[in-house]
Amino acid sequence: MPKLAIYLFGAPRVELDGKPLVTDTRKATALLAYLAVTRQAHTRDTLATLLWPELDQTRARAALRRTLSALNAAAALPWLHVEREQVALALDDDLYCDVHAFERCLADCPPTGAMPCEPCRARLAEAAGIQHDDFLAGFTLRDSAAFDDWQFFQAEGYRHNLARLLETLVRCASDAQEWAAAIDYARRWLAIDPLHEPAHRQLMQLYAFDRQRSAAIRQYQECVRILDEELGVPPLAETMALHEAILNRELVLPGRAESPPQGLRAAPVAVQSPLVERESAWTALQNACARAADHGQLIVVEGEAGIGKTALAAAFAAEYARQGASVITVSCFEGETALAYAPLATLLQQAAAKPDSRERLAGLDRAWLAEVGRLQPSLLALHAHDLDVRGADPFVAQSRFFEGIAQAIDILLAGGQPGLLILDDIHNADNATLDWLNYFVRRLAVHHLSVMLIWRDGDTPADHRLRQLAGQCERQGNATLITLERLSPAAVVRWVVQALEGAGADTEELARRLFAESEGLPFIVAEYLNLLAGASPLLPDATWPAPGRVQEFLLARLAPLTDIARQVLSAAAVIGRSFDIDTVTDVSGRGEEETMSALEELLARRLVTESGNDQLDFSHARLRQVVYSDLSHLRRRLLHRRAGDALVAAARRSSSEEEIAGLLAYHYQLGGEHAKAAHHAFTAGERARRVYANREAIGYFEQALALGADDICGARIHLGDLHTLMGEYSRAEEAYSAALTCCPPAQRADLEHRLGRLCARLGDTRAATAHFAASQSLLASDEVLQRAELLIDWSLALARTQDDAATDLAQQALAAAEAVGDVAQLARSQALLALLARRRSGLDAAREAGEAGVAAARRQQDPAVLVAALNSLALVYAERGDHTTAIELIEEALSHALRIGDRHREAALRNTLADLHHACGQTEQAMAQLKQAVVIFAEIGDDLGGENAEIWMLREW
Repeated sequence: MPKLAIYLFGAPRVELDGKPLVTDTRKATALLAYLAVTRQAHTRDTLATLLWPELDQTRARAALRRTLSALNAAAALPWLHVEREQVALALDDDLYCDVHAFERCLADCPPTGAMPCEPCRARLAEAAGIQHDDFLAGFTLRDSAAFDDWQFFQAEGYRHNLARLLETLVRCASDAQEWAAAIDYARRWLAIDPLHEPAHRQLMQLYAFDRQRSAAIRQYQECVRILDEELGVPPLAETMALHEAILNRELVLPGRAESPPQGLRAAPVAVQSPLVERESAWTALQNACARAADHGQLIVVEGEAGIGKTALAAAFAAEYARQGASVITVSCFEGETALAYAPLATLLQQAAAKPDSRERLAGLDRAWLAEVGRLQPSLLALHAHDLDVRGADPFVAQSRFFEGIAQAIDILLAGGQPGLLILDDIHNADNATLDWLNYFVRRLAVHHLSVMLIWRDGDTPADHRLRQLAGQCERQGNATLITLERLSPAAVVRWVVQALEGAGADTEELARRLFAESEGLPFIVAEYLNLLAGASPLLPDATWPAPGRVQEFLLARLAPLTDIARQVLSAAAVIGRSFDIDTVTDVSGRGEEETMSALEELLARRLVTESGNDQLDFSHARLRQVVYSDLSHLRRRLLHRRAGDALVAAARRSSSEEEIAGLLAYHYQLGGEHAKAAHHAFTAGERARRVYANREAIGYFEQALALGADDICGARIHLGDLHTLMGEYSRAEEAYSAALTCCPPAQRADLEHRLGRLCARLGDTRAATAHFAASQSLLASDEVLQRAELLIDWSLALARTQDDAATDLAQQALAAAEAVGDVAQLARSQALLALLARRRSGLDAAREAGEAGVAAARRQQDPAVLVAALNSLALVYAERGDHTTAIELIEEALSHALRIGDRHREAALRNTLADLHHACGQTEQAMAQLKQAVVIFAEIGDDLGGENAEIWMLREW
């Protein structure tokens, strides 16, 4: 058996039995690298699109076929498995890949904060020797941005892993006083990130220990130069102190990492609110949860910032869980309003990390689990068989996705008592999450659980959709609204006496002064008591910080922090309200032991709190804002860039990079890495489209364009499609027209087609015909499927005014669809012929064609096609006088249109439904549908800057 070796660190090369394997093109090398690293089979379409994006699918597949043939012609490669639709690289003992060897070393001995054993040290040293250079160093595919992006992020991940193992090897060599080896490892570590100040300090120490004093001093000067040029900041005091020690020959062997003073390890005085003057709210919560056994309940807890909403909810959740109920709490963070479904994704991520929750979700129906997998792909592994996610189809039913999430929450909260879902700071939630919440709350009756929404009243005006939802539930008797007020003087006295028991005779006087300063706001009371817990004197007759100057007050709490703790806290503020230990370690630039000591200090001072699963939170959102705003612009930019890199590396290890693409775009944009930000914004837009978050998707694609996205044409096409779905037709036309100016020639036919379809929606038959004709002239002779789709849309545009021409085009489309066997276009062409036959008074033929169209559409499972087919068939039944059947068909079509989010067609269907109800004498139902149709039609017309009567005339498509 021959042996194949693939080397991907450094310039890529392939050897067969020790001899170089020469490939005819760089694409062949890229193909082997991609198959080797991903370790899975890929469809031919995926590989063709990745490596030949400039070609249409037919020519790209042909190029892939030639490349595979050339590889097999160069040498017999039994590892290369080429099937009809898939290509894979079989991995066995006769195939060596340096990337696999590197990953095996890390899997056997992952670098951690602990000192590794001797065998692990040898494995880590082996890994460092394997990755002697960057992944695919010097290799690029200039005509494939997607491959270059993949290569870039792979390389970044491997560099991150190399940096961590080099740091560990430096510690190992230093511990053994092998200074030469330690210096070699440290220089490689520093080369990966020249701005990493701890690496500079480590190298300075090592030079000094190796009696290279002048080299240590030069290293300090290099550190000063780089920090000044790149960030405009001086070194940390710790680095300058080390430099002084080297100059004065005072350096001693390295000791333990700096720890906070012992006094900080003792728990300070408990200052959490004892829930004084919250008795009535507590009772209301108990009553609401009890009623959920009969009918699901909505609970709203509102109040100003710092009023104690979260504290009340946390205390109640803990007590309710002790009684045997299942409770889920998830927070919506400020700054994440652009991240589609961020709170729901967090909820599912937390569930996936808990064995008992995973066990519950494993019992979820496989269809619902497939929907949940859109937000948390790792959960798809819970089912023994492959699940059909259909992620590439933008028209998959939205309501099934919403119901899938609802079913998952239902099973997670199942138990002997009604479960409780708490959404804290819901006013920070993104629009997509609010869409799901609206869906879920309206169906609480069948779920038998309580949903607690916590919002800040200043951020939820009277017309806010959350208040409208709560109002509707309250009118139905299924909502409990709790408004928290400020504490009375007596309540503050009770709190202080309880918190500072035995503090002395001045306690009550101190409490009265505290009420005057805090004005009864629990957050301010707690902050003053935290100051007291830290032994800061606050005498009743002294001058206290003014409560209106909360920022200065909170900065006073940060003043006693050590430099390391302050640096870690700054990194956490950039990451967000919630952060994990690994990420904050990477972003802060500190070692693991230093970070842990700093976090212990922050926990002791109650600046951060533990929230489980190695997650920590700031004790209050305002504290995080103060820390963040106190950072210089340059420091903030550096930390955002590091946050992006750390999150990418972590996401790659868990194959979840796409899930956090919006967050990555945010960090890289603020970190000044616009190219990376644009890439991730584009990815976030694609993902938002797949989960029906159309408004968020528009924001991401606009962000990608503003940041200089590589695929400008693709972003503009996405925007055109999304604006069309939202009924924003003038913006859709602008996006498509802009795409035409920069698209490759192969895409011009598709863009002309989209513009024609848009003009047809607006009733502009002449413009639509011009675009369709232009598209047809650009199509290649073998693009039969595209031609069928074009002919159908063209026929639809002519259907109202030119029956003969429309019928001829529809018949051509049917013949083309039959020729390629495409079910979707068969369904559309048959539905269209039904529409045209009905016009010619051939109702029997129209019904037959319409039924065939609906049947084909159901097989194809594309809701957009099914909507058109159902509408056409319903109009046939309406003309036959069977209004009952017509209503049933239109209602089904309407449900699918709502899932897609196509507002124009929703309005048209409601208009038709109003006519049908009117014909049946159902005046009330007719008026209800007509009112909704009018509102939507008016909103769509408003986007065009004036009235457009053609918009209101849409009835058939």
